[in-house]
Amino acid sequence: MGVNISIERLEHLMLAGISRRRPAGPSAIMGGDTGTPTDVRRAVHELADALTDMAERTGISVDERTGATLVLSRRDGERNASIHIDGFETTEGGTRYVVSALLHLDQGIVGINSMGIGGHRDLTGDGFDADRMAASIGEALGVARKPAAPPAGTYGPTGKRMRSWYDTICRRLADISERNLAGRVIEPDEEAYHIDADGYVTEEQMLEQFGTDMQLNRYIIMSCTYEADWDEWSLNWNNPDYWSDEAVGNAIENDDGLGCFWTSCSWEEEDYRQALEGN
Repeated sequence: MGVNISIERLEHLMLAGISRRRPAGPSAIMGGDTGTPTDVRRAVHELADALTDMAERTGISVDERTGATLVLSRRDGERNASIHIDGFETTEGGTRYVVSALLHLDQGIVGINSMGIGGHRDLTGDGFDADRMAASIGEALGVARKPAAPPAGTYGPTGKRMRSWYDTICRRLADISERNLAGRVIEPDEEAYHIDADGYVTEEQMLEQFGTDMQLNRYIIMSCTYEADWDEWSLNWNNPDYWSDEAVGNAIENDDGLGCFWTSCSWEEEDYRQALEGN
């Protein structure tokens, strides 16, 4: 399949291909930070987003003839890379998830990059970064980005990818808010995150959607911005100084009441009753 493979299809392939291993003896994985299913789904979506964006820029194709293993190929077919997600059982009963990219050459297989999900660190000492993983695969395949990457080493995503990232989070939060209302998870006047026109999620539910504070800030700023500045956002997509706490405060101050911010829940008894009745 070519570069038009959907983000949803990439997610399916990666999730379906997760392998679970049970280390034993001296090689057992010790306890520590473990990834949750939410961590894995979030990381897989971000990586699928980044890979789709890179494919659109470079002409890299996706080959799913190998079953659940995700293989990316250079246009001339001379280099191929595969992506694997492995779940390692820890000695404490948890599961550590690791995303690995491998380069397939005539001489053998070479590791490109390896990153942990949910508190793990990659080879550079940082947490999971879908953009850096996608970029390392592109570099290993020997393709140049089109157009050239923005200054300061940032990986400027397309408008389509930025919108997809934002819309996906909006849908997830909206679903959570509906369940919160039907189950009366949040009481009237209880503090929570406001989303959209009349939705609310708890702090824990909000934080589960994001891998870093910068991503949370990015979402809040985007939700409170009436006119999207896609060029500026693309240039600063992974710049924590741009998506700062101060920038969040300014965005909320200028919001029209439809964005995301911390406030008191305005749901009333009638809202709970209608949610229970399915109205």
